[in-house]
Amino acid sequence: MSLLMNTSKLDRQTEICIHNKPLKAFIVQNDLINFDEGWKTFLPGGVMEKKGPCGNSLWNNELSRVANDCMALGGARSDVLRYYHLMLDTWIVSVDLAHSATFGCADLELEYQIEGRTYVNKASPSLVSSLGLSGLSRIFVLAILLRRTDDLRRLCEFDEDFYIKASDMSSDPFDIALHRLLKGVALDITKGANSDMPKLLSEVVESSTVESFDGNMMRLEYCHSIWLPIAKLLSHIYTKDGEKAFQDELQDSLQHHRAHYMMDEDCELISDSYRSLPLMAMCALAHDVRGYGIDCSSEYLEEWLVKGKFSE
Repeated sequence: MSLLMNTSKLDRQTEICIHNKPLKAFIVQNDLINFDEGWKTFLPGGVMEKKGPCGNSLWNNELSRVANDCMALGGARSDVLRYYHLMLDTWIVSVDLAHSATFGCADLELEYQIEGRTYVNKASPSLVSSLGLSGLSRIFVLAILLRRTDDLRRLCEFDEDFYIKASDMSSDPFDIALHRLLKGVALDITKGANSDMPKLLSEVVESSTVESFDGNMMRLEYCHSIWLPIAKLLSHIYTKDGEKAFQDELQDSLQHHRAHYMMDEDCELISDSYRSLPLMAMCALAHDVRGYGIDCSSEYLEEWLVKGKFSE
């Protein structure tokens, strides 16, 4: 059961503070209530009972938002984790369905399970094209954050050609280099593969120039603010005695995250700004691999997620 199924609606005067800005809590809660009502259509007796949530990118993207909304409202860890696990579950199934359509039979129907319930969906390559390689990077970092090594292993089974083809060839050099880097991290976690991390990190930096983005300055700013810091943090995680450099880089990365989402009022309250999945994943990796903590206090990092303390 989710948070809002067990609580009454908040008083319309109740406020929460996001980015030092007061926001009516009932607005955020209503988003969660609406999601939960929509999710009920997949349960027994619902109009989507047989088809299920996979095959529609809306649900995958909505899950990212409601997980962050749940944290903003101070929801229980179990509720936050449920949304994050559902997000990862639905996207991995969507990747499976897209792979079957891209390299198998487009009319193939695949059976899958979400929260113990069985659904059937037709394979479709469009399931990943709506996400793109940049979005797939979020799936890798979420699997790292949740310590779901089996899913990291599964994501590594798909080759680069599939991801590029499924993304409608719209990915730029930075996306491809970032995907290779995160896949290298996943292989190290799951197989101890000892990827050529210096080479992978160098490729990300080299692909972050203006030319690589074909003059798209908005895209360049986004990648420099949200994803390039990940490569810099990884360089310190994979360097012996790199804790001080990691902590310094984390401070800079948090500033980049804040600057990106505080550019204008429309960005300030985008739920992805409440917490940073990529930065939390890198902190979790640093915690698990090097024993690093978080020296700074930030609203963008949830310490219990970073430390893997999933039980309250």
